[in-house]
Amino acid sequence: DGYAGKQYPFFKNFYGGGIGSVRGYDTSSLGPRDTDGDASGGNRKLNFSLELLTPIPGADRTLRMFTFLDGGWVWGRKAFYREVEPGRYEVERYKKDKLDLGDLRYSVGFGLAWISPMGPLKLSFAFPLNKKDSDELQRFQFQIGTGF
Repeated sequence: DGYAGKQYPFFKNFYGGGIGSVRGYDTSSLGPRDTDGDASGGNRKLNFSLELLTPIPGADRTLRMFTFLDGGWVWGRKAFYREVEPGRYEVERYKKDKLDLGDLRYSVGFGLAWISPMGPLKLSFAFPLNKKDSDELQRFQFQIGTGF
């Protein structure tokens, strides 16, 4: 929540999904949504990853394969909207949202990691385990460089 009763700024929200979070789901697509169906993020996030890296026999030491298990979800405050004009909505009130372990999304997959001359490169292919109809999937993902 924001200080002194002020609204929590949307640009400080957490987002889930994508490489670095739960692979196999579209980037920033997990968690609460606004009236347009776009991800609005939340002020709480649970994320975990288990990754097993192994060298590829006969390949350069800079090339490795991996397998992974990811899981996570985003939550916070749930907004309730009211229609002020046809097609235009505004927030009527907020209610604190609690984590429901049934909302967590999981994925497994495999990929390649290469320390290239341009920097680290990671390619992954994921299989979402408990997708819902409203989830946006992205099975193939890649990353150039590292996050910090």
